[in-house]
Amino acid sequence: MLKKVNRIKIIQVFFITFIFIFIIFETLPAQNTTDSGAYFYDDNFIIVKTGPEDTLTSLAEKYLQNPAMKWIIARFNDIDSVKTGQEIIIPLKPFEWGGLTKNGYQTVPVLVYNKFSRSNAAKLVITETAFEEQMEYLKKSNFTVISADDLFDFLNYKAQLPEKSVVITMDGGWKSHYTIAYPILKRYGYPATFFINTDSIDSDKNLSWKQVSIMVKDGYDIQSMSKSNQNLVQLSKGDTFKEYLKKLEDEILIPQKVFKIKLRRKCKYIAYPSGETNALVAELLMKYGYRGGFTLTRGSNPFFINNYTINRSMIDGDFSLSQFKENLSVFTERALK
Repeated sequence: MLKKVNRIKIIQVFFITFIFIFIIFETLPAQNTTDSGAYFYDDNFIIVKTGPEDTLTSLAEKYLQNPAMKWIIARFNDIDSVKTGQEIIIPLKPFEWGGLTKNGYQTVPVLVYNKFSRSNAAKLVITETAFEEQMEYLKKSNFTVISADDLFDFLNYKAQLPEKSVVITMDGGWKSHYTIAYPILKRYGYPATFFINTDSIDSDKNLSWKQVSIMVKDGYDIQSMSKSNQNLVQLSKGDTFKEYLKKLEDEILIPQKVFKIKLRRKCKYIAYPSGETNALVAELLMKYGYRGGFTLTRGSNPFFINNYTINRSMIDGDFSLSQFKENLSVFTERALK
């Protein structure tokens, strides 16, 4: 009998609750989907009916708080622009993790430059004119130059990237990075990472700490290329393994300490001298808080690349524009079965 009474009470409570919700719903003003603006949203999407003033940029600024994110709205809706009265879905979270699609997966090229010259090219020296031409090509071809942090957010499934994303890096801390490359990058609004040997800063042919600080204040990323640019995988002649391990830790740890003192920022990436690394180096980098390491292995980077063996393509001074383009692979076709 008691069970029957309890069941009746449950039914009554449910019925009253249903009636209450129905009354509230009916008294709410009806949504007019003929008006512009958002008329549906949850944690994943917002649906918007566009007005005459709406553009991809304005929608990204209003709903994603970042006008540069217009590409993600365009990509999700497969459009290049918006029309008045159009229903647009605005994704609030990544929808292609790792750039993986039914036709293949996204790859991100990382370009690396060594020295620059006003006019004289060589194997590792690119002219000012050639560098400007390459940056202009990226702009005209609708590439998005992203930061190292953006790349690692992509690799760690924290963010989605524009389809044609590319990273620019500089090795060696040469003075020409400041006098030639930096002004061009700044003019185009491109981010870049400059890898330096802390022992070499303030020497004749290298950057000064003052120049490094200026670039940091301008938003440019400065990271480590070790303390002294010594090969990290080779033991010096006569060294015991214990001595090698101590030197290796110094090459990794001292730049972190110097960065903290000179730049008041954390050193979290390394470009391996000569591009070489091994499992021991990677383990020490992880132990001491580095987020990733960059090699000199030519090729683009898929989402499944090891964070401590990031590929980079060296742009030689004698490259033609066609050869430059060959290092910009952004997608690998591989249909899912």
